[in-house]
Amino acid sequence: MLKIIFLFVLLMSNFLYSQDNLPHVKAEILAMVSSEASIEKIIFDNGSLQLSIKQCISKTSGIYLLSFDSLLNENEVLKKINATRGILLAQFNHYTQSRGFPDDIQFPNQYALHNIGQAGGTLDADIDAPEAWDITTGGVTKTGDSIVIAIIDDGFQLSHPDLNFWKNSFEIAANGIDDDGNGFIDDTNGWNASSHTNSFYVSQHGTHIAGIAGSRGNNTLGVSGVMWNVKLMPVIGSTFLESVAVEAYSYVLACRRLYNQTNGAKGAFVVATNSSFGVDLGQPANFPIWCAMYDSLGKQGILSACATTNNNWNIDVVGDIPTACTSPYMISVAGTNRNDVRIASGYGVVSIDVAAPGAAILSTYPTNTYASLTGTSMASPHVAGVVGLMYAAACDSFMVKYKLHPDSFALLIKNYILTHVDFKQGFDTSYFSKGRLNAYFPIVALQTAWNCNLISLNELNTTENILVAPNPTSTNFTITNLYNATLISLKVIDITGRIIYSTTSNTTLNNLEIDASQWASGMYYIEIVEKNNFPITKKIIKVGW
Repeated sequence: MLKIIFLFVLLMSNFLYSQDNLPHVKAEILAMVSSEASIEKIIFDNGSLQLSIKQCISKTSGIYLLSFDSLLNENEVLKKINATRGILLAQFNHYTQSRGFPDDIQFPNQYALHNIGQAGGTLDADIDAPEAWDITTGGVTKTGDSIVIAIIDDGFQLSHPDLNFWKNSFEIAANGIDDDGNGFIDDTNGWNASSHTNSFYVSQHGTHIAGIAGSRGNNTLGVSGVMWNVKLMPVIGSTFLESVAVEAYSYVLACRRLYNQTNGAKGAFVVATNSSFGVDLGQPANFPIWCAMYDSLGKQGILSACATTNNNWNIDVVGDIPTACTSPYMISVAGTNRNDVRIASGYGVVSIDVAAPGAAILSTYPTNTYASLTGTSMASPHVAGVVGLMYAAACDSFMVKYKLHPDSFALLIKNYILTHVDFKQGFDTSYFSKGRLNAYFPIVALQTAWNCNLISLNELNTTENILVAPNPTSTNFTITNLYNATLISLKVIDITGRIIYSTTSNTTLNNLEIDASQWASGMYYIEIVEKNNFPITKKIIKVGW
């Protein structure tokens, strides 16, 4: 036992005193002091280092930010402080960075996720993906379920390096037996409802749609999906016949029902389907079985994102399949461009729920390539991806309730998405939600409503050159621009998406005081557009707390 303890101490010593080359503030050290020790005595005992207290970070935990003589060798200073009696831990004050921006090489071209005006676009005409990714990038729920999005389309490149396709690990390949008991034989990769087999072929459309919802993020390759770590269930089912589409939905339904019945021992935790196909001018009365599939999926906890027609038709008047189906578990989607203008696509405040980016959308493409396509087909998987992100962000209290009542809580997810959009002028007469999809606002609303305690003001307000204080407040608050960056515009938005304050400037806005004394108690989003290093900044102010 003594040898083990000695080895542990030795390893910890090597760790603590190893060279630290990560970016950090020069001549600063974070130190945790024992409750029995005096920080003043520690400073006195290290007089040669010219230590001084820059900030008491936590009095209860004994954490201090110290400064020292900048001419000294910082690694030697750190080593000496760590060796000082009374010091529990000491380290450099490292710079942090947002995890929201992935390193995928073509991410800067994905205006739908983060629009900084590239290619003539409008600033912030996007779904606020980086802001959402600062909270979660998806993959697994808080209760340990691997999140799956089913892509029902016309074929896929299953070997694309930027896509993470679901595998049925409970099925033995090519043995002619339904090993997992889901009603489908040898479905190791998903299902081809067109041939009623596990045989897949490559398609441009399906590969592209899959990448929008869930291309691997932050892997230095190509593009990023709305969700980075989701498993994509490939289902061929958009070709030629309605019976094929119904079989495709039936496969997804069987996988999720089996998951629910076995408490996750078999099946797949599918939370969303995406369908970027349909029948122009179709009337729900003539497609009762197709429309009923969305109710059946919803009863198991699955929301279905569906693309509307690529024609400027009022779907409330002329009809469409599936987006005129009345199932509450379907989210019908129209398309917008990089300027938040509706592209050729269906509309109707009864039938069409929300708009999402659908013009010139860059995504995965055969073979191991990337391409831009336009249409409502490209808008819908943005919604499916956001549905998946919502489950990754939901805290365990929500997920426990969801497992007990998957249908009701799936509708809650839909409600959060549709009531926390980016409201756009004119969309109130086109879409039920009156806006364009936003990934960030509904996640914050869900976590706030369920007291998830997964995000704090410090985590949400990460841009260091802009301060908002006091926060929370019940009267006025001041926005301080520390580095005098040029602020182009500033808006304050309530949790419903309504702009309650705005100002613009071509010069520096500094120490701007805003009167919040008449605002309703709640959480507000401060959206700041800057000229240089921080094109879009989102910050939070709590009022009346």
